[in-house]
Amino acid sequence: MVQHDKEILNSIYGWHGKAERPKCFLPECIKERIRYFQPQMKEGLTFERCLQYILATKESEKDLLDDYYEFTNTEWLPVSDEVAEWHNSPDSTLASFQVAVAMLYGYGEEDYQVKYGNYYFNNLHRLT
Repeated sequence: MVQHDKEILNSIYGWHGKAERPKCFLPECIKERIRYFQPQMKEGLTFERCLQYILATKESEKDLLDDYYEFTNTEWLPVSDEVAEWHNSPDSTLASFQVAVAMLYGYGEEDYQVKYGNYYFNNLHRLT
């Protein structure tokens, strides 16, 4: 197993019982999708569905759009070329596990904010 894969597995499974957050190996484009979709969980979006929206591919995006607009009137965050490229890379092998850990525990010491329309998003809250 490649060292990078071992680090990813350790970030998912090897930190139990520690007081610190696990190290995050996700690219910025995926963190952006987490920051965009995760605040919608406060409006009733389930964890599983949020995970699907974050990990959407260009192929699955069309199927998810109808479901998404039944739930919310918030604009969909399109799957970027960077996200599509990451899905085709070896780093995305454990994607669902990496994203789930990042959703539950954050990304470590990072605290990013991104503006979409009139709203600012970070990894935990939607701020107006």
